[in-house]
Amino acid sequence: MKVHLWRDANCNRVCVVYDSSTKVPDGLLTGNVVQLGNFDECLATHALDADGHGLFWGQYCLAGLAVERAWPPPNASAPANNFSNHLLAALAGHRLQWAVCLPASCAAEDLEAHLQARMPELLLADAEAPPFELRALLLATVFAIVMASTAYDVTHPDTNKDALWLAFSVRKNAAALFATRAHGQMASVNGIKFLSMAWVLLFHKYCVMVETPNDNSDVVLEGLKYDWTQMPISNGGTMAVNSFFVIGGLLLTHGFIRDRVAGRPFSLVSFYVYRYIRITPVYAVVVAVYATLLYHMGSGPLWNPVMAMHRENCRHHWWRNLLYINNYQPVTSELCVVQTWYLAADMQLYWLSPLLLWPLWRWPRVGRALLATLLVVPLASTFWITYARRYPWADAKDVSNEIRNSYFPLIHASAYARSAPFLVGVALAWALHLTRKNRLRLPAVVVALAWVSLGCISWTITYALYIYYKPDHAYSALEAASFQALHPLGWGLIPLSRLTYTAYLVHFAVFYYDLGVTRSPGHYTHYNVVHIVLGDLVLILLLASAAALAFELPVLNIDRALLKPKQGASASAPAPAKAMQRLSVPAVALGAPRPSLRSNGSAPGAAHVNVAFEDDLPAPAPEHDQNNSFNFQLNYFSIEVFQLQ
Repeated sequence: MKVHLWRDANCNRVCVVYDSSTKVPDGLLTGNVVQLGNFDECLATHALDADGHGLFWGQYCLAGLAVERAWPPPNASAPANNFSNHLLAALAGHRLQWAVCLPASCAAEDLEAHLQARMPELLLADAEAPPFELRALLLATVFAIVMASTAYDVTHPDTNKDALWLAFSVRKNAAALFATRAHGQMASVNGIKFLSMAWVLLFHKYCVMVETPNDNSDVVLEGLKYDWTQMPISNGGTMAVNSFFVIGGLLLTHGFIRDRVAGRPFSLVSFYVYRYIRITPVYAVVVAVYATLLYHMGSGPLWNPVMAMHRENCRHHWWRNLLYINNYQPVTSELCVVQTWYLAADMQLYWLSPLLLWPLWRWPRVGRALLATLLVVPLASTFWITYARRYPWADAKDVSNEIRNSYFPLIHASAYARSAPFLVGVALAWALHLTRKNRLRLPAVVVALAWVSLGCISWTITYALYIYYKPDHAYSALEAASFQALHPLGWGLIPLSRLTYTAYLVHFAVFYYDLGVTRSPGHYTHYNVVHIVLGDLVLILLLASAAALAFELPVLNIDRALLKPKQGASASAPAPAKAMQRLSVPAVALGAPRPSLRSNGSAPGAAHVNVAFEDDLPAPAPEHDQNNSFNFQLNYFSIEVFQLQ
């Protein structure tokens, strides 16, 4: 490789190549483990001959290795044997990355020969962006239809608003989206949905910050684990998602009972089809954007590792999302639109809900007994699986990929494990139905005691992970199983609440964009993250509004225009003005798996090379050495090559 470097007679270009590469970093022990060099300087390096042909082009490479922790964690108080062991122990759980700027004349073999003395394998993926794809034109066509429909609505204001060709009108849909009156809806639920969605964004931003280059990256993770003031953030994933399962069960049961009281017949086909049509179109658009457009919207040192992975995941596994079975994806790093595991679990509970709702309505005693029995199932199954497999208290960075890949589908995202808060929502809706005529009046003392008790329970659940994360706390499978099984039971702005579903779908794209275009490490502070999240929230709501106006509301309009029976044909048809309010909108998925920069495939058209990624490497069962304070496994990342054309 040195021959290639010094063969160029112009030292200026060689100096630029060297200057844009990573040197020996400082601050490794504080988490300064991502060294990005100078991405733009490297790609701008070039030389032309007298005829204007390129003689020299810079290409940006990003190499790295991962040091994986053992699970269960070893005794943290045992001393490290020497400095090297101490350094490896400090780096356990981190992925070290560094930039290398090379001339384009350097082939993969040159780089391999240079690095193989230090790394057993070279993992190479060509990061040259493919041509803009024709499939992306489908999305452009939809936006053209939106513009045409809006223009027709503006120029023909007297047209029947239920006309099919006005379904995509922004003027019509904006009036419905930003209306401040919600007919027949529980007003208190709107505020809970929006505030919980904001909680989601904050938690997920911290998840991305763990992977974002900072010169003090360890402070991010240590703060989430050891700072009691940040426990509501680190434990927020589980808490907020349980809140939305409660709301989902509540609104579904409330609507079901209301229709039965009104004498509307129950159609199982309509029950399933309308829900799928209501949820899927805008979801499918987001999946399509991940698979096509998103990759072309930026560049940066981390762009290809982040965006190429999500693009390939959605190209290979989009069908899991549209069938709502992606919550059982066996490898978490292959998830398409990572946070949508919640949609799958929520849809599966919706599919099964008639088996409970119908007996609850027709045979109340049988239904109540069935409800009580079903509440025991998720508690017992979650307890036993956690105890038998020695899972952690929660999804954590400190576990191996092998543990995370089994923990995610069995505990974190499974419908049966998440059914407890959903069933609590069903029970709450049934209790509200029973007391709708005779309001239950409780003495002030009882109300005060209830509020105090619920407050104590919620705070206990929120701060329980503080015990788990204490460095000197020994792992206990019984404690972990008890927390996993019992905490769901303890957690039992109108226009903004309508945006929670689309905001949930698009928010990770914003976070990944920020990560992908990062040019240099920053410096983490809690204030900076909150400041960034508040700005991201505005942008996410704007994108959510666009998605709702262009895709979500037009589908409702088309449904009313094509599927609604004629007046008097059926008593079960919902009133057009209430169509949006009657539905339980899946709002937020929290506690998504930790974002990963790993890739599981190269870009289309890339040169064929042998590629092995972190999750493909064997993960032997950890064995604790009494003489060592840690166990670790080295897994190698990838070297991404960016070439300026």
